[in-house]
Amino acid sequence: MFFNLLNNRFSDPWGSESYPGIWKNMDILGGVTSKYAKSPVNVYSNDEEVIVSIFAPGVLLENIDIGIEEKVLSVGVKSGKQEFEGFEVLRSEISDKNFTRKLELPFEVESEKVEAKYVNGVLTIQLPKSEKLKPKKVQIKVEN
Repeated sequence: MFFNLLNNRFSDPWGSESYPGIWKNMDILGGVTSKYAKSPVNVYSNDEEVIVSIFAPGVLLENIDIGIEEKVLSVGVKSGKQEFEGFEVLRSEISDKNFTRKLELPFEVESEKVEAKYVNGVLTIQLPKSEKLKPKKVQIKVEN
């Protein structure tokens, strides 16, 4: 437990778990209210596949790049800044930053069978487990 606590302090020194009140009033600095400078990610796994969901609202499909190298999933997103000609910006909280998320997967995947869909601002990627890693059932032969 001590090492987990110590690891959390060094891996996320300013995160909300280490200092719960640190992000509370950060919107006075321009809208930074979360420890997620990038985009939040959920990762789910079972014996057959991994599912990764990435929150990326308002992004055009052609601005999303997904790549897999060995056991690392890379998702790049180019955000576009919305501008209105003849208007002055009074408040800007919607991020227009490009970001890349690299996630280490728990096992190798069949990259040619990966599927992705983008619905309601959430990118969902299904990554099937490599066939060579799946358990094989062995038939027993009966000899007379």
